[in-house]
Amino acid sequence: MAGKKEPIALVVAKGKKHLTKAEIALREAQELHPDADNVAPPKWLDTKQKKRFKELAAQLIDLKIMTNLDCEALARLVKAESDYIAISKAIDAMPLLVERRQYELGPDHKPMEDPETGEKIVVARMVVNEERAALTQQQDRLWKQCRQGATDFGLTIAGRCRLVAPKAKEEKPENKFLKYAKGKVEA
Repeated sequence: MAGKKEPIALVVAKGKKHLTKAEIALREAQELHPDADNVAPPKWLDTKQKKRFKELAAQLIDLKIMTNLDCEALARLVKAESDYIAISKAIDAMPLLVERRQYELGPDHKPMEDPETGEKIVVARMVVNEERAALTQQQDRLWKQCRQGATDFGLTIAGRCRLVAPKAKEEKPENKFLKYAKGKVEA
């Protein structure tokens, strides 16, 4: 299976392929170079989200990563990030455990009765807050969306490592004694 097609600038920088100037020019002409002249936040973002969008977009444009085609993807990242923060605050405001009152069950799995009064015995137990557990699941999904979006845009360490083009290999200096080995002794 063939690997991903890389931009010609990256291929040249790696120095692993020997391409002619004509081949390089042809590949450059075939590559898409979307513009970054109309990067704007979508209307469906709120004011705070639009501000965050503009902050990230400015940095990504400076790095020549962001184009007009990436606006919706960045907006989804900003929205997921905003929702993640909101859910995290809601979770922090909820107790982890809640008291649940229930009937004490006997060996036959029926509610036990107080022998003196004949009333069913009620006990209080601390249990995991189910509302908090459900929100934690949503928080985890949003975290995964944020992490994937951040990686795609190079906003994480792993993402930046993938996006950074390797430097062109420096040519080794010519060995000054090589001319003697080839019989090219100059007088």
